[in-house]
Amino acid sequence: MKKKFFSALLVLLIVLGLSNVVMAHGDENTRGHSMLGFDVAEMIPWMKDMHPNMSEEEINEMYRDCHQNQ
Repeated sequence: MKKKFFSALLVLLIVLGLSNVVMAHGDENTRGHSMLGFDVAEMIPWMKDMHPNMSEEEINEMYRDCHQNQ
């Protein structure tokens, strides 16, 4: 029983570790886009709905702060 549990745990850790490596390296073509494939121009209308008191400059700054590493 313990052997099956530790084997399953090891497989899970290996799969999660490899998926993190793939995500970390990413694709050069996705620069400037979020993980969902949206860019800032597509997000602005939705962000204005969510943050009606913010100016467009503040929204752009917030987007850059959240997605600066992508």
